[in-house]
Amino acid sequence: GASMALALSLAYMSVVDRVAGGVEALAGGEAPWVWARMGCLVLGFFLMRFFGQGLVMMTSRNMVGKWWVAHRGKVFSVGGIAVTVCFSLAPKLFNEMIETFGWRESWRLMAVVLAPGFCLLAWLLYRDNPAECRLEADAGRTADSRQADDPEFRLVKDFTRPEALRSFSFWAFSLVFALQACYFTGYAFHVIDVAVDLGRDGGVMLNYFVPIALLNAGVSLVVGWMSDRCRLPASIGIRIHC
Repeated sequence: GASMALALSLAYMSVVDRVAGGVEALAGGEAPWVWARMGCLVLGFFLMRFFGQGLVMMTSRNMVGKWWVAHRGKVFSVGGIAVTVCFSLAPKLFNEMIETFGWRESWRLMAVVLAPGFCLLAWLLYRDNPAECRLEADAGRTADSRQADDPEFRLVKDFTRPEALRSFSFWAFSLVFALQACYFTGYAFHVIDVAVDLGRDGGVMLNYFVPIALLNAGVSLVVGWMSDRCRLPASIGIRIHC
């Protein structure tokens, strides 16, 4: 459902200027056009962010987390390589698509590919938890001696939604991730304009994303390996068990 909604959001962005024009015609005047354009763009970006990097990403990563416990860090790091590489190379790829097909056709092409392609992939491969397949997390393997006595790798309590919303840890982590997401999303969408403001060539700025992808992949592997073996420093004072 989230994939189909994301495809519809991409299709909406291909006609966002026409939708704004329709809103302007209903409201009339020059000033309403400015607000209509901004409002329609904000709605489109919200829908893409909500269904794409929100629901699709969250359900995918949470599903993987149900299948792995003792080796969760390594598995997340391996899966994260594809995510970081795709995120890093996406601006360059999308710019090539825009230069080749045009911005409107690029939105539609992504929508057409995403709707049947990703939904079929999810239908074939997505399994919510091991119990549905009569399997066990970590393939039934027990944690090693270092993890067995570490409370970081034991489920202490399942938080309900109201309990999580009242906890400091939830907001501390969520706000940090939100700030990171807003910054990098804004930079990626406006990288060409940023290059113009800096007096640099847009193609040069886009090429920077290639070494960024390689660096992210390497860091992801190292951090994932460390997270399976090292406990967070006690001085941080924040642990989430859910």
